[in-house]
Amino acid sequence: MQRLRRCKTPFNCPDFRADGWAIMQHNNMALNLYQGHINQNMINFRGGDIKQIGRTLTADGIKFTQPPTHNEDNSWSAEIRDPDGNSIFFNTYPDEREKYLNTGKLIDY
Repeated sequence: MQRLRRCKTPFNCPDFRADGWAIMQHNNMALNLYQGHINQNMINFRGGDIKQIGRTLTADGIKFTQPPTHNEDNSWSAEIRDPDGNSIFFNTYPDEREKYLNTGKLIDY
């Protein structure tokens, strides 16, 4: 895997390359890139209302490998698999969920 590179505008990119990760933020979107932290292919959608995401995907016939779960630390998480078996993981922490429910925003921009 290539080294994570410093990104250019319009993205806001805190530089954590020495630790093998980076976050790219633009408007209401954040993309986290990790190198060497996870043993499987995974895309992680962070923030939002996981409970509602679960209802919507279930209504569309999507089956969960981990249904929407309210965890002990008050975070929420859920997981599905794509047709190739890659993990699609959703998670949010209490302050992120509340911010989203109150403002409709995940990050400040």
